[in-house]
Amino acid sequence: MANTPPPSTGTMRSQVHVLPRDRKINAAFFRRLGLLAGPYWLRRGAVLPWALFATGFVCNAVNAALGGFMTKWTGDQTNALVAKNVDLFWPLTITIGVAMIVSAAISWTSEFATDYLEVHWRRWLTSLLVDRYLDHRTYYDITVDRDIDNPDQRIQEEVAPLCKALVQFPPALMAIGFSVSVQVALLGRISPYIAPAIFTLAAVRFLSFVYVYRPGIGIAWDIKIAEADLRYGVLHVRDHAETIAFYGGERAERHQIRVRLDHAVRQTIRHALNDIRVNFFIKLFQLADFVLPLIFVVPLFLAGRIEYGAIASAATATMFIQSALGGLERLIPTMTSVAPNVVRLAQIIEKSNAVRAVSAAVTPGQHSIDLRRGGDTIRVERLTYKTPDGERSLVEDITLELSPGRRMLVAGQTGVGKSSFLRVLAGLWTRGAGRVEVPPSDRVMFMPQKPYMMLGTLRSQLLYPHEPDGCAITDAELLAVLARVRLGDLADRHGGLDVEKDWARLLSLGEQQRIGFARFLLARPTHVFLDEATSAVDVPMEAHLYALLVEAGATVVSVAHRASVIPFHHLVLDLRENGWSLQPITTGDGRSPSLCLVSETTR
Repeated sequence: MANTPPPSTGTMRSQVHVLPRDRKINAAFFRRLGLLAGPYWLRRGAVLPWALFATGFVCNAVNAALGGFMTKWTGDQTNALVAKNVDLFWPLTITIGVAMIVSAAISWTSEFATDYLEVHWRRWLTSLLVDRYLDHRTYYDITVDRDIDNPDQRIQEEVAPLCKALVQFPPALMAIGFSVSVQVALLGRISPYIAPAIFTLAAVRFLSFVYVYRPGIGIAWDIKIAEADLRYGVLHVRDHAETIAFYGGERAERHQIRVRLDHAVRQTIRHALNDIRVNFFIKLFQLADFVLPLIFVVPLFLAGRIEYGAIASAATATMFIQSALGGLERLIPTMTSVAPNVVRLAQIIEKSNAVRAVSAAVTPGQHSIDLRRGGDTIRVERLTYKTPDGERSLVEDITLELSPGRRMLVAGQTGVGKSSFLRVLAGLWTRGAGRVEVPPSDRVMFMPQKPYMMLGTLRSQLLYPHEPDGCAITDAELLAVLARVRLGDLADRHGGLDVEKDWARLLSLGEQQRIGFARFLLARPTHVFLDEATSAVDVPMEAHLYALLVEAGATVVSVAHRASVIPFHHLVLDLRENGWSLQPITTGDGRSPSLCLVSETTR
């Protein structure tokens, strides 16, 4: 149990540290942004996104033009009011009112196009990330390497705010550019000096905001990681609720959650203090925006060089400029807050690319196991396998052959690599040397100690990893298979085959293991690898389940510790720290079963 404060640059679960270059807006950041945005906009069939973008562009341009007309009309309206020109004042008032309604309608259209584009992009990007997460078993490499923290949180929580910010950014810049340009041009007609002054102020304003917002990127990173740590601490209690209850560990869990909470609060306070500093600059420049036009316009009016309406026009233009630049002020902190999202989401794609590259570049025999799929016989030739990081060899120089229908028990001391041997046969571990031949993946089933219970119905559990849609297996067949694994009342007990429940929580581990055997009976694989797949059932039930394997005639490689499973196998692969041995199992009548062995050597 972690009792120390979580580090500010990594999660407590994986101790992943954020590199300094990842906390900056640099070339690597824009390259990663391209990984996320480029495929969406540059793919074939991206007509809808571009149409929505064009809608926003046109709306912003039209609104900017309307803003210019309203600025001019406001000046004319003020002059008409001063001159008591009723015939001119009311038509201008009505015109300005209609223009405001039209501008609002255009703004609503632009907002709808932006919102729809945001949702569309989120769906596309989430699908892309899920595909890359599952592609080439990237999810498995992430779990083994532990170099990416909380991939589930990244995909679920960080895509939406990123898409929202990226979709809003170009229209906001266009609106600012259009509006400021039009209004400054109108102010320039009042005074030739006001346009350069406003542009200078805008440049100083932009550079100042970049400066004051710069620490916000690091703060956003720290908040993101601190919140992820807090979330993981709470989820950890949920995932280990029973064990914690047995230990009575509530006090320790309360402490570790409070440590994470305190750290998250500290980062939030840092963010609040930085916002105070930023808001000071915002108020300062808002005052300057208001005062600057008056400095240039009022003296001209007092000198009789312009009409009073020009002051109203300047005030209206200032209002539009402040509104546009205010959008930039709101946009910069938004972009700052999602900068970590760009890095964290792109890292999933980068990991997927790395896994693909390694898979394509690996040459069998060069620090990797030559795994080949095909045929019915399992062959292992001079196999040496290591831990995924390559730091430690587990077992060396294994050679054996297991013909169809034969069953082999893998036994040995704890930690010598029994389960790892199954991972090698499944192609999950590739570090080492030697050659392995196994049947194609669609003819092999892996049955772990804790079967995977997917989210869905009981029917989905039984048919996993196949989808229930289009499956030709009838309800009667499913119920018959449940009866064969001694779960005949399971469907009736829980409301039928098509009721969705949290099966991982609802079923005991022993029941889940029997579901695993039911999957075997339904899928009918020719080969099955078992890793303590009966550890949670009693010995009579274990004998019944293994008898189902024998009856089916499957080729079996089984990891187990109980001596009671020995009679169901033909031979034993005994793994030890100083070597291995492969020996036949003598049956009850004293005869050895027929074996097909290349080597029966003790090392």
